[in-house]
Order: sequence, then structure tokens, then C-alpha cells
Amino acid sequence: MRERSDSTGRTEGLAPVHYLFGAGPSGSAAPVGPGVTRSCESGSDSAGSGQTGTDPGDALDAVRSDEPGDGTRWFDPSVDGEEGFLDGAAQESARAGWASQQGARSMRALRPASEPSDDEYGRHRARSVPAEPEAPGAAPPGRAERDEQRRRQRAERDEQRKARRAENVAMHALTRRGQSVQEMRDLLTARELGADEIEAEIERLLGAGLLDDADLAQNLVRSLTERKKLGRSALLAELRRRKLDPIAIEEAVAELDRDDEDQRCLELARQRARQLNSVDDQTAERRLSAFLQRKGYSGDAIRTSVRTALRDERGVRFV
Repeated sequence: MRERSDSTGRTEGLAPVHYLFGAGPSGSAAPVGPGVTRSCESGSDSAGSGQTGTDPGDALDAVRSDEPGDGTRWFDPSVDGEEGFLDGAAQESARAGWASQQGARSMRALRPASEPSDDEYGRHRARSVPAEPEAPGAAPPGRAERDEQRRRQRAERDEQRKARRAENVAMHALTRRGQSVQEMRDLLTARELGADEIEAEIERLLGAGLLDDADLAQNLVRSLTERKKLGRSALLAELRRRKLDPIAIEEAVAELDRDDEDQRCLELARQRARQLNSVDDQTAERRLSAFLQRKGYSGDAIRTSVRTALRDERGVRFV
């Protein structure tokens, strides 16, 4: 038993007091030392510590539920009263009520924020039941359709891109000169375009009139005879080199007139004979004949044109 004396010298017995933890002014735990009893009603300490009072339930939250092993018990003015301790039955009843309240409060504090409440637990449990397992590799509903649609869209974009490239190559070639169908096909193949894209572009150009072997053959015959004064055999060789359709070649060459060809050969021989005045007659005849042969004229047309040109220019007489 501990005793305490006041200023008048009077002594009184004190019950064993252990630490009681309560909430300070800022809400933090503040221990109450030995010999200090805290009044919950006045909010001050009997030893004049200056600490404020706490709620009985909050104070009991931090107190151990078991009693000390030396036979003493915890002292709390809110339970024992200002004048003395409650009897054992009343104190045990009060402690049991507070302990039950504290236990419920602690369980609520320990429950995670994401855990559903008791009344919602059934609904959460129903929603958390896993669905039927899907077969391995099975696509969700609608996914196969979306994948197929994306594949079709990619294929369409690739086809459009290749078609634009084939068109660009073809139009660039046509701006330089006329192209035969086979020349255009070879050009597109050399650019590593697919067979489908090549044929599609050929059909487009044929439909637009940008490829026409018959028209190109006639234009080439007219141009080569007027500017280069080529003969029939040279024209055939040039048209075949341009890979024109054989039927278009035959039709274009068939329109040539034999008399016109002989006249062109004579004009060409006279022009060339003027450049051979520095050589003898035999050398001039040999060079002039070789020149007209390279131009594609026939043997009869060459012999007639060479004799006429050399006689008119040099006065040579052939026997």
C-alpha cells in the first residue's frame, strides 16, 4: 500500500496505480505516471500534470485486457469513481462492456478498405464466381471477326499501294516515249511488282488508250521513214526491237509504197555521195553501198541509187 501526504500533514492510502494510456490534446497517446489519477469529468490530473482528460472508451482502447500478475488491478477513475473503487462485480461488468465495444471497433479498423461490408459480401461473392474456363486458344466473342476485318483492311491498303506504284511507274515511262504492251510489262516486272498488279495496270492503260501497239507501229514507221529515211528491212528490225505485236508490225509496214521507198533511197545516196569527193570511184561506190544497206534498203534499190548518185555528182560511167 502506497501513501500520500498533503500540505496539512494528513496521509491517505493509495491503491496501486499502473500506467494508463490516454489521448493527449493532439490525439497522440500520453502515459499517466504512477501516483497520478486522471479525472475524466474535469479533464485535469490530480497531480497537476496539465494533461486533458480522455474518453473512457478511448482510454481503455490502449489498456491490456488482462490484469497484472501481482494481484493488483488497473485503476481508472471513470470506472472506480473519484471516491473509491467499484466492487468487483460492477468493475468486471463495466470492463466486459468496454472490451466488447473496443473489439468491434478494432475489427472495423483492421478491415481493408477494399473489403466489402457484411451486407455487401453476398453480392461481391456472387460477382467473383469465375466464368466457365475457355478452351485454350479460343478467341473471345467478336475477336475473330475484328481480326478478319483488320486483315482485309491491311490487304486492301497493300493492294492500293501497289496499284499506285504501278501507275506511277507506267505514267513516268509514257511521258518519255510511247511504250508497247510488252515493253510496259517488262518494265513493271523489273520494278518487282506482282503479276496481278502488272496485269491490272496493263488493262487500265489499254482501256484508257495509253497503250496501243497498232497505233505505235504506224507512228514509228512514219517517224523513221521521214527523219531517218530507213528502208523496209530496217523498219522491221526496229519495230521488232520495240516488242510490238507482230500483227501490228505487218500492218504498219504493208502500208509502205515501193516507189516511195526507191525515191528515199536515191535521195539518201545523193546526199552521201557529196561527202565522198576525196576518194576514188571504187571506194566511193563501196562506201555508199554499205551505207544504204545499213539503212535497210533492198539490193536492187541500192544498185540503182548508187549508180545514179555517182554519175550525177562525179560523172562516173558504169559499164
